[in-house]
This record gives sequence, structure tokens and C-alpha cells, in this order.
Amino acid sequence: MRLLLLAISSASCPPFAAADGGPLVRVSEGALAAWAMAHDHSDTAIGRAELIAHHALVSRLHDHADGVLPARFPTWTDEAALRVVLRQQATAYGAGLEHVRGRVELAVTALWTEAPEAARRHGDDQQARLSPGTRYLLQRQEAFVGSDRRRATATSLADELEHEVGEVVADSQRQVCPSTNVALSMALLVARAAVPDVQVGLLRHRAGVRILVNGPWPPYTFAAVVREA
Repeated sequence: MRLLLLAISSASCPPFAAADGGPLVRVSEGALAAWAMAHDHSDTAIGRAELIAHHALVSRLHDHADGVLPARFPTWTDEAALRVVLRQQATAYGAGLEHVRGRVELAVTALWTEAPEAARRHGDDQQARLSPGTRYLLQRQEAFVGSDRRRATATSLADELEHEVGEVVADSQRQVCPSTNVALSMALLVARAAVPDVQVGLLRHRAGVRILVNGPWPPYTFAAVVREA
């Protein structure tokens, strides 16, 4: 029987069932417990619907346990392998659970609302008087300058957001300028009770960008200790 791993919790987590009342497989070892769904067939289909259902189940489990370490989807394993992993990773998983206890993840995306400045630097008439080679080099130079300026602006925005949310954020990860249209992609590990206030602060208007906030959801970004079991 194959197991589709959902998450790791403390062994003190109370009994938990799927939304349809069906039982989940629980594998306890020491101070830890692994939660999984059993599949009898090796050709089990995994698509978008299964991903959405998996996320919903992990979210309920995270709320129920007040903190779990979600597994990467899909992580296939069996009971014997799970027991080995729980024993070998007991210290790391225990520290990870303590880190996410009472906390949830918010995903923050900042989208640029203004076009890059480089294209507006020189007028068409001035550009037309330059040789093709000079014009190309000038455009490349301006593109690099504009890119550096945007990266500095996005980094400053990330620092500003982290400072504003303050002590209720236990951890954060950021990607600055991951694409042309995105200034910032950030994951925040936030105290559950503080989520409404944090969302209001994050969504405050800021010049040059539009802020999107998704979540709260389980701490996927901050559960890196859960690998293939």
C-alpha cells in the first residue's frame, strides 16, 4: 500500500479525519506523527483536482494541530520508510514544528504599475541621429541602469514591508524582481491572530506598485525539512 504524505505533526495532535469522514493513515514515532492518505493502486492519477483537495486537507490539518510541516506534493512513501525518516529527522522536524506553531504563511506579490524608464530616456529624434551600433549600446546601458534602479526600489520595498509588519512575522523569504512585471515575491510566516492587521498594512497603497496578498495557508515555504520520505 502506497501512502501520499500530507504533513508531519506533533504526536500529541488529536485524531483527525478527511472531510468526507474517511480515516487517514497516521504513523507515530516518538514525539512525531506523519499523516497520509492510503492508495491501493500504483497508477493513481494526480492532477489539478487532487492538488486542490490535497491543499484543503493539509490546511484543515494545520488548523487542527495548530502547526504542521506540509510535505511537498506529491510525496509517495510507505509506513516503514516513514518510520525511518521520523527517527532520523526527529530533531529537525521538532525544531520545524516549534517554528511554525501558531503561525501561517502569507504570500505577498508586488506588481509594477509603471513601465521601465529606460525607453523614455532619449527622444526618438535623438535616437535616430545615432548610428545603429551606438544606439544599441546606449539602449543596453539604459536597460542595465533601469534594471539596477528597479532592483534597488524593490529591495527597499521588501525592507519596508518587513519593518512594517514587525514582530508578528517570525520568518520571511523574498525574491526581488523575479520577472519583468513583478517587483517582489515574498513569503511571510505570521502569527495566526495577527493576520487581519498584517493584511491591512500590506495592502496599503504604495506608489509604483500594486500589492497582492494571498493566504493564509500552511507554511509550505518554511517546511523545507520535509523531503522525499
